[in-house]
Amino acid sequence: MLEERAFRNKKLQGTKCLAQVEGEGSNYKRQTIKVRRSDGEVVEALTYLALNPQTDIKTSAEYVSHIIKGMKEHAAPEEYLNMCGSRL
Repeated sequence: MLEERAFRNKKLQGTKCLAQVEGEGSNYKRQTIKVRRSDGEVVEALTYLALNPQTDIKTSAEYVSHIIKGMKEHAAPEEYLNMCGSRL
């Protein structure tokens, strides 16, 4: 995957990769899942699953803004963007 290669390259340059930042193994488990694209094609995608989900914490506004920016760049549906933005 392009994104994973980019993170590996950054790691080689002395920065942390996504797995390190997100706490893979202690906070999250990386897993491959199948998703259906808008054109109906089923593809594999990499996701992180929480090992100890918590309901009493909130995501920071900065992090949500970063995620929403990326979703806009990838043409996510407007209703999904609104739903994510409302979770601040």
